[in-house]
Amino acid sequence: MTDPTLNTPTFDPTTVTTPVITASGSRSLTHHRQTARHLANLIPTGHHTSIDGAGHIAHVTHPQDLAALVEQAAALNGG
Repeated sequence: MTDPTLNTPTFDPTTVTTPVITASGSRSLTHHRQTARHLANLIPTGHHTSIDGAGHIAHVTHPQDLAALVEQAAALNGG
C-alpha cells in the first residue's frame, strides 16, 4: 500500500524565497531522487543537483562533493 501524502510537504514550498539546493546521489533509490527534484521544482528559487556515484549516504561516501554543495548554498545566500 502506498500513502499518497508521503510526498506532500507539510509547508508551502512556493513561499520559500531563500535559494535552496536539493541533492540526491545518482545511485540513490528512485523515489529519493524524484522527491529531491520535485521539491526543488516546487521552490521558486530551488535547484537540484545530482552527486555522481553517490547513494543515500553521500555525506559519508562523497563528503567533498557535499561540502562543495554546502559552500555553493552559502554563497547563494550571501554567506
